[in-house]
Amino acid sequence: MHRAIRRGYTGDPPTAVLERENADAHKDQVKGLNGRISKLNGTIKELNDTIEALERQVQNLTRYKEEKQKQHANLQKEFAELERKYRDLDAAHKNCGPTVRFPVFTVGQPYYHHHY
Repeated sequence: MHRAIRRGYTGDPPTAVLERENADAHKDQVKGLNGRISKLNGTIKELNDTIEALERQVQNLTRYKEEKQKQHANLQKEFAELERKYRDLDAAHKNCGPTVRFPVFTVGQPYYHHHY
C-alpha cells in the first residue's frame, strides 16, 4: 500500500493510474508539438512570401536589363549611322572649293564647309 499512496492511489489499479499519467503526458506533448508545427507553418508562409517577392524582383530586373540592352543596341546603331554621315560630310568637305567658309558644328568639333 505504501507504493500506492506515493503514486496518489485513487482506488484505481496502478496500471490505470500510469495509463492516465501517460495519456496526460502524451496530450501535453501533442499540444507542444502542435504549437511548434503552427509556428513552423507561419515561418514557411513568410519564406514563401519572401521567395515570391524575390521572384517578382528578378523578373522586373530581367525586363529592365533586356530594355537597357535594346536601348544600347539602338544607340550603337544610331552612333554608327552618325559616324558614317560624318565621314561622308568630311569627304564632301575635302572636295569643296575654298571660296566661302562657315562653321558646321557636330558632336565632336567644328569643321568648315565651303560654299561657292
